[in-house]
Amino acid sequence: MKRIIPILVLSTILLGSCHHYDPYADFSVSANAVEPFDEIYFYNHSADANQYLWDFGDGYISNEFSPAHFYESEGTYTISLTVSYNSGGSDVTYMDIDVYYTSLEVTVAEWNRNYSLNNKVPNAEVTIYATYDDWYYLKHPIETRYTDIDGIAYFPHVAPTLYYVDVYHAYYDNGALGEEDENYIRTGILEYTYSNTFTAWVDFVPASMQLRTKSIRVPYKSANDRKAPENNFEVLKR
Repeated sequence: MKRIIPILVLSTILLGSCHHYDPYADFSVSANAVEPFDEIYFYNHSADANQYLWDFGDGYISNEFSPAHFYESEGTYTISLTVSYNSGGSDVTYMDIDVYYTSLEVTVAEWNRNYSLNNKVPNAEVTIYATYDDWYYLKHPIETRYTDIDGIAYFPHVAPTLYYVDVYHAYYDNGALGEEDENYIRTGILEYTYSNTFTAWVDFVPASMQLRTKSIRVPYKSANDRKAPENNFEVLKR
């Protein structure tokens, strides 16, 4: 009996060392909403595996343990991580990544007491500025776009910050509104990777009374004490 016991113990140890649990796939990411060309880091939390296959959903794959990757085009991509072990068995897990530029859509419309978009203004020059002083003195413009037939100027790739919006048109102007209440011309802080919208209200000014130019703003005297609506700015979830 004394000789049998060591053999049984050794057999148990050998059998235990050969046992392997089924692989388990799991990972996290540094960000699941990015702009094109922003690098994403993938953190592998898988267990009981020694082989890894990443499919990034855009035609690229990787066998690294924790790779990094970026996307060149906008869209929603499904990432898969398949893990396996030499002796057999595998597991797979998935995650979606949203890849979109931060954008701003400005609708230009004539101001009215009900804030209804009854009279949109096409062919208006819309310029965004970083500060109120830049807006007021028309200096250091960031970007200029023009409204389409629906009165919308689209800025497809902008930084996720707030902007001051100037409108220049032969018959419309937002100078008086901007001086009365900054909320008429100031967006909220743009949501990163989302489509953000802003309504730029303007006053009708006959051509004979339109004194401002593209580079010179005429000071206005506030008289109407108008207040911009709280829903002037909105973030559109994709």
